[in-house]
Amino acid sequence: MEANPSRNRLRRFAPLLLAAGLFVSLSPLLQNAPSERQVELRLRDPSTIIGLETSWSEGTDADLGLPVQGSSWRFTRGQAPASLRNSVRLPDGTYTLEVTVIRDEDRDMTRRAITLGDAESITVSIH
Repeated sequence: MEANPSRNRLRRFAPLLLAAGLFVSLSPLLQNAPSERQVELRLRDPSTIIGLETSWSEGTDADLGLPVQGSSWRFTRGQAPASLRNSVRLPDGTYTLEVTVIRDEDRDMTRRAITLGDAESITVSIH
């Protein structure tokens, strides 16, 4: 007795159909997967900086979420570099980067709305 040709064809393409279905169902999850990005902070007048703190929060000033990542540095007066490189691992989206620059007894805080997308490297000037 000979096997049904349409059933044989279905068996042959079943793994391909399964893989395509898996790809379609997982693609929204992969779009929200975190990506590592290099962030360069360019500092104005680094000779007076003794500390720097960063905080990344989801959303913008109007709709600011909880902090999701942060970092801090401490320097001997006059030893801060002109720029700092740091990596963040966050999904694509809009974030607020809050940077606090510490100079002796003075603290200056700057907020920037940053949209993370296809770029692997971001440069932010801090005054």
